Amino acid sequence: MVYLLQRLRDHEIRGNLAPSVVIPLTGHDGEEYRLRSIGEGFQHFMPKHAHPDELVSLIQDALNARVVT
Repeated sequence: MVYLLQRLRDHEIRGNLAPSVVIPLTGHDGEEYRLRSIGEGFQHFMPKHAHPDELVSLIQDALNARVVT
């Protein structure tokens, strides 16, 4: 997944495109995994067994925070 994200980010940079919102749903939990995910280029982090309403809220927040130039 990280390789795919790196390729996507490279494509966005070369094409002068706004960053896509990418949020991993993972079986890992905790601050270490959240920071690692963000460091790898994900905007947010959500452990599995997330409630659909929480996921929708997170996606909406991420979309609203996008900076489009």
